[in-house]
Amino acid sequence: MAQTEINKEIKTYLFHPTAVIILILLDWGGFLFEVPQIISPLTLIFTFLVIFLISFFLIFILQQHFAGDSKKDAIIKGLLGGLICAVPAPVMASFIGSIILALSGFENIKQFGMEGIKRMFSKQE
Repeated sequence: MAQTEINKEIKTYLFHPTAVIILILLDWGGFLFEVPQIISPLTLIFTFLVIFLISFFLIFILQQHFAGDSKKDAIIKGLLGGLICAVPAPVMASFIGSIILALSGFENIKQFGMEGIKRMFSKQE
């Protein structure tokens, strides 16, 4: 009897898990900086822009490198993640981020164990 190899593809969905973790951390970290600045609208806008740019850049890079997304898809996901992080409310990334996290491929760890982790964080071609 010939041994057949089953090729199970490990995929991530909407966002790569690392991008979702970055999204949640930046949103909560940004919220800590935004709360004292509610008095001054200019610093609030500046903080909004800085958090948006940092999260956009990080998510764009992670989506291109780990998830293997095209440049266009990575830009769209970076913009979406940047907006979620930049909104001055921790609920955005914690609630929405939790939904995205559930849809981001962490089931690979449950299904494939350590091999799922290795393949999930290796560059996708």
